[in-house]
Amino acid sequence: MQLNIPALETSFVLIAPHGEQLMDEFYARLFETVPAVVALFAATDMHHQKTKLLSTLVLVRNSLRDLDAIVPNLRRLGGRHVAYGA
Repeated sequence: MQLNIPALETSFVLIAPHGEQLMDEFYARLFETVPAVVALFAATDMHHQKTKLLSTLVLVRNSLRDLDAIVPNLRRLGGRHVAYGA
């Protein structure tokens, strides 16, 4: 699959000012669609969690032209999520 990097960059610029609202909507939809995952977040500070997700999305956006540079970070992130049971 070929990424349309300019479109992704432009889209991100448009939605970035609404990051907090987007994170609220993301988790609301996640919990509504897959209620079983709510238990994974029972002891989680959701404000901090939303901040971490948004930061990760910013990292990905800023690395779109060199995704190989963030692969090690993303692999570690994936490993942590496996440990969480995600």
